[in-house]
Amino acid sequence: MPSVRLCFFSVMLFRDIIGHHSLASGLLRSIAEGRLPHALLFLGPGGNGALPLATALATYVNCAQPGPDDACGVCPSCQKAGKAIHPDIHFSYPIVTIGSGAKSQQKHKSTDYMAEWRRFLSEQPYGVYTDWMNLLDDESEDGTGNKQGNLPKEEILDIQRKLSLKTFEDKFKVLIMWLPEYLGNEGNRLLKLIEEPPDKTLFILVAEDADRILPTILSRTQIVRVPRFPDTTIAQALQLHHELEADDAQQVAAFAEGSYRRALESLEGGGAAVEASFRQWVDLVVRWQVLSLNAWLEEFQKLGREKQKHFFGYGLQWVRTCYLNALGVAPVQEPGAGMLGPEGWEKLAGDLEKSAFYLTRNAHARLVMMNLSLRFSRAIQEHQLAHRNADSLPPIEAQGTGTLRPDS
Repeated sequence: MPSVRLCFFSVMLFRDIIGHHSLASGLLRSIAEGRLPHALLFLGPGGNGALPLATALATYVNCAQPGPDDACGVCPSCQKAGKAIHPDIHFSYPIVTIGSGAKSQQKHKSTDYMAEWRRFLSEQPYGVYTDWMNLLDDESEDGTGNKQGNLPKEEILDIQRKLSLKTFEDKFKVLIMWLPEYLGNEGNRLLKLIEEPPDKTLFILVAEDADRILPTILSRTQIVRVPRFPDTTIAQALQLHHELEADDAQQVAAFAEGSYRRALESLEGGGAAVEASFRQWVDLVVRWQVLSLNAWLEEFQKLGREKQKHFFGYGLQWVRTCYLNALGVAPVQEPGAGMLGPEGWEKLAGDLEKSAFYLTRNAHARLVMMNLSLRFSRAIQEHQLAHRNADSLPPIEAQGTGTLRPDS
């Protein structure tokens, strides 16, 4: 496959979005008929275009000359929306709070990270939480210190203040909240505002996991499910925007699992380090090289929480491919698929998910990975033993099957 430079592009119009044409048409129809809900929740897996869809909707409702299918893209409102500087389109997203030092260096609200957010929208509109945290870590002088992002109390108070103001351009005030899962109980402060918003106010929440959102917020929003991209949609986009050959585009799309962000990452090799680390771990477990595995565990322990989560994300993708290979239905062949049978791959996927969960609860990373390594190694040995026993059985006609033979 040819080397391809990773290329993200800013998305603020419906025509720029990859796929989701039926969703866009439904939203436009609701606007034309005057029945667009004032609170929407775009729900779907990361990298699926939910955030671009939200920004395109915010651009459209504030466009000075909207057409039946899209915003004009050239009026002052659209131009400002495209640069994420529109005074009536507000963004809220997980941040790392900084409370010490000079007041000018303290950061407690999304607006304190607006420069970084504009860069994120411009370069990674299909990005996910880990991409955003990595960007903050790179932009910060001292890094984020592996802190978890959240939407703190100060952010909620700032949202209430901004939405209480009159619109600057006599259109809609729009709040796009990306990943409301990180609100926690602070979301209760928004309930009244969402239920009884000021006139011409539109809430657009963009989420990945409904189970992590307060039920009281879910009940006050109209859920719009944004599905994963079909492989064909991703492949077509890669051919159009990255000039890939059809076969190469299809191969990348097959591994992307419906995430355009994952497809782009594969092109650039952004996940190469994670892939190399995961495959090294698999190799060490398969051959059970204890000393080398111990050294690997030490390095894994030093990784930040977000990079460790990325490790498990890639691992689950790899296991899924192996599982489909074991069933004989995978579009891409994985040489290591024969290590386990379908049931074994299912169990390993469950172990990976549990390990990732334990890390989110601040479990000791080295101990978590050692336990996972032991379970994986035992599963491989049991699979190999079962196959050896099966191969050593005498032919079926020599066993006592109860069938009479001629000489009996």
